[in-house]
Amino acid sequence: MKTEPSAKKSGHQIDLTMAIDYYDMLAFLDGVFDEEPINRLLGEYAERGITAVQWRVSVFGKLLYHSKLGDMFTAEPFGADDVPGYAATLRDSFDKAKALMDRMDPMEVASRLCRKHGIKLYPWLTIYDDAGFHRMTWSNLIREHPEYCWKEFDRDVYFSGTTSYAYPEVVD
Repeated sequence: MKTEPSAKKSGHQIDLTMAIDYYDMLAFLDGVFDEEPINRLLGEYAERGITAVQWRVSVFGKLLYHSKLGDMFTAEPFGADDVPGYAATLRDSFDKAKALMDRMDPMEVASRLCRKHGIKLYPWLTIYDDAGFHRMTWSNLIREHPEYCWKEFDRDVYFSGTTSYAYPEVVD
């Protein structure tokens, strides 16, 4: 049964939108979330009346699409200073993301399949997410320049991963 979005505002239809956190799908679902499962998911969304998708393209400062800018899940998603015990907890999901990035561009696949299913696609870039729980998940920018993170106004305590856009280097 197909559901039609019925909300109207000023004569314009409001999109019924779903957010897809692609990295979390890779990390927490069994198997490989490549083109066929993406196609099935978007087909189900279209049947249910979903008209737009927000597709997360970044996590911990790493990009989940092919780009000449920024850090991608490619050769070395972990830094040289990894904590072995902690790295083991995330290693599988990072390795899964890297393997997929080596053989496909998830954003290109999402774009092509959204068009096929008549769904609008909005890339979702997590701008305040350049670091995770430990230094191993920090982006190269934050590893090289931790001072680019926000800092408590009365102390020298930095908020890891929450970059300050007051720095031109962060904006670039």
